[in-house]
Amino acid sequence: MFEAVFVKEVLVFWRTGLRKAEQAGRDLRLRLRLDSPELWDWPWEFLNDPKHGFLATVPSTFVVRYIEMSERIRPLRVRPPIRVLVVAACPAKFSPISIKEELADLDRSLAELKHVELDRLEGATLDGLRRKLQEQTFHILHFIGHGAFHASRGGVVLLERENGEEEPVGAQDLSVFLQAHPQLRLVVLNICQGGKGDDSDPFAGVAQSLVKGRIPAVVAMRSAVTDRAAVLFSRHFYNSLSRREPVDRAVSKARHAMFRQDSAEWGSPVLAMRSPDGRIFDLFWWEVLWDRLERIAIEWKRWLIALILLVLLVVAFRLVGRRWFDPNLVFALRNPSECPSPPGFSIAFVKVTPDPPLRPFCIGRFEVTQHLWTKVMGKKPPGWRHGGGLPVVRISWEETAPFFAILEKRDPGGRFRLPIGAEWEFAARAGEKSPPEASSWTANCSNKEENDGYEATAPVGLYLPNDLGLFDTLGNVAEWVDDGTGTKKVRRGGSYKNVPRNCSVTFQSLVKLDTPYPDTGFRIVREPVR
Repeated sequence: MFEAVFVKEVLVFWRTGLRKAEQAGRDLRLRLRLDSPELWDWPWEFLNDPKHGFLATVPSTFVVRYIEMSERIRPLRVRPPIRVLVVAACPAKFSPISIKEELADLDRSLAELKHVELDRLEGATLDGLRRKLQEQTFHILHFIGHGAFHASRGGVVLLERENGEEEPVGAQDLSVFLQAHPQLRLVVLNICQGGKGDDSDPFAGVAQSLVKGRIPAVVAMRSAVTDRAAVLFSRHFYNSLSRREPVDRAVSKARHAMFRQDSAEWGSPVLAMRSPDGRIFDLFWWEVLWDRLERIAIEWKRWLIALILLVLLVVAFRLVGRRWFDPNLVFALRNPSECPSPPGFSIAFVKVTPDPPLRPFCIGRFEVTQHLWTKVMGKKPPGWRHGGGLPVVRISWEETAPFFAILEKRDPGGRFRLPIGAEWEFAARAGEKSPPEASSWTANCSNKEENDGYEATAPVGLYLPNDLGLFDTLGNVAEWVDDGTGTKKVRRGGSYKNVPRNCSVTFQSLVKLDTPYPDTGFRIVREPVR
């Protein structure tokens, strides 16, 4: 049948539309306008594309019997749950059906759905159905029972009378009856002959008449199905509707779930609708926003995963990486041309132009790290702790001389040395007259009132720099300067052992030059290249 319908330009148009829909991640709707009555009973759900298989079993391809009406149908905005009235009738004189088993299947299939609420009307009479619909608001009517088609009356639904006999309700009568309840958006007909028409009137069947009578969509079963297929259909169909998805998408998903190679039961559900886009329920604005965000998340899933991984890497680097990473390796690339690193070493410098009589000089952006000391001296420092990005400690004032000698050998004329006190203070103040104050953001000090995160030395460059770009001039480790007399030399800036008022540019202590202290390190100064 596919080859008979999709020929030449029609086939090209179909394949092009299918390819574009797949590329855009969208659904493709095949709407069948069956104006010719004899075409209504054709098994359109079994259209089989040789390249893509049965169209009705592809979740993104919808096969719909579309009844175009002049009156527009607006989707109903519904707060969950969607309320379903299950109407069951089995007149005494007709073939018995296992109503209880079908109801149990329906209950089982919807047990896990939180946004669908079932109510029952068993042994349904026309008057009982009227009262039930007047008492409460329902959005879906699900019929379980018998139907028939009479040449004179068209399609009928067989309800019960008070005495248990059948009460045939004509398709037109039922259509008028349900028009009094505009909240009803869908009718499901699990009744024999519910989807059939006749040779003269395409609306003579119950499904067609209900759609013509302002019901937006009707799902009818062309034939009986097994319990397994019924459970699968109901579960996936109502689960999709509970998310307010288009009804044709819900039917397509249910058919896909029912599909088996050895059975044609998946082709039993027939969808007739008058809604052009299949939407019978609408979302609230916040649900639309959430739905769009979900779509964006799906479309940009890889980028979101990459972004999350990047954030985790940044956090991990801050917590662990900085302890081992020496920032000199990066910041040395930004050195002024007058302040180069010695060949073979990466040392980040900042050029400082102080007030006379001091001359311009280059000073290390960071305190000397364990990594830099190890690379220059060829061995780990005496006070080594795990982490190359930590400042070197337990280096006496005298032990800095061999370090500077190696740098001078690599870069003759650099005149590598300790800063004098005036140079250090000018650089630490960043040229400002008022001294900067220590805080948990700017200095690693002994602060009981405000935790800075470290009990001992912290990785260099972890706290905010001053206006010249120098890190850790306040706290972390006290720094040797080339001031003092005799056997004693000066330390500046305070350390992690000092309270915040002593973590300052003015604080200094005079100590023995040959003693390595656990909270004392140093910073490099070199002459600018002229």
